[in-house]
Order: sequence, then C-alpha cells, then structure tokens
Amino acid sequence: MYPDNIASILKESEGSNPTGIKIVGTVGLQAQSVEVLKSMLEAGMTVARFDFSWGDREYHQKTYDNLQLAVKESKIMCAVMLDTKGLEITVMKDKSATIEISEGQSITLTTDVHAVATSTLLPVSCPDLPHLLKPGDPVFIARYLFTGSETSSTYLEVHPTPLMSICRHM
Repeated sequence: MYPDNIASILKESEGSNPTGIKIVGTVGLQAQSVEVLKSMLEAGMTVARFDFSWGDREYHQKTYDNLQLAVKESKIMCAVMLDTKGLEITVMKDKSATIEISEGQSITLTTDVHAVATSTLLPVSCPDLPHLLKPGDPVFIARYLFTGSETSSTYLEVHPTPLMSICRHM
C-alpha cells in the first residue's frame, strides 16, 4: 500500500489523471443523473461542486446520492465542494445617486424595489427580509455602496418598531 521508496511519489503517474490535478465540475441541473455524473468522473472530474445559491435541500441530496452511486460504479474517487455563498441582497439604487448616512441615524430597509433610495430609505431585493431579521441582528451594507471606497462599508443594527424593522447605523 505504501511506496517502498519515498522518491517514487515524485515520479509522474502513468495514469490519465495525476493526483496533482484537480478538475472541478459543478453538479446539478443537467448533471444530476448517475449516468451523467459517472461520465463526468470518467472524463476526469475530481471535485464535484454543489452550488447552494439555487435549488432546495432535497434536490442537492438527490444529486449527492447519485454522485455516491456514480463513484461506486466507476470506482473513481471524487471530493465534494459546497459553494455556500449565501443569500445576496442587493440595494436597489441608482448608480449615480449619492447617499450619505450619519452615525446614529435610522434607516428603513424596504422590500419595495420601486422605492427611490435615499439616506433614510433603502429598497432591497429580498422580499423575505422582514422574516429573516430579528432585533439585534447586524446588517452589512456592502462596501462601495455610498462613496465608492472600501472605507464606506456600513453596518446596521435592527431595532423593532410597530410595523417594520428599522436599522440604525452603528
């Protein structure tokens, strides 16, 4: 199982897929069936990437189960990479508009994407945002949003109000 001579691990592999090369293939959509996954493995895929920015848990579980079957049938090992980028929420703002925010100021985040962005109202692209936040949650408003420099990153804290969540600049 182990090499007799340590120098032997530095020799080029006679196989078609040296272990130093990693080929990442995104699985799902058109690459979910055992047959397709098996052909991807046979073509040289060494890492299966699961993109969790779409699809539900059951879909990805089925793809993973099929990948396990494809690995078993092909006898080709494959690593799994989970891309868990997470939810991206976009502030719907005119790129040419300038917005100034002061420390201690209250800002309302609205799910009305047609609202005009101002220093007190920011429309966001996530209709479920009110259900995702609770009082005390930090909210990061991405860098470059306000002045175009990294130093403009803004963190907000959620405070409860009778009708909606209001974020206060920290």
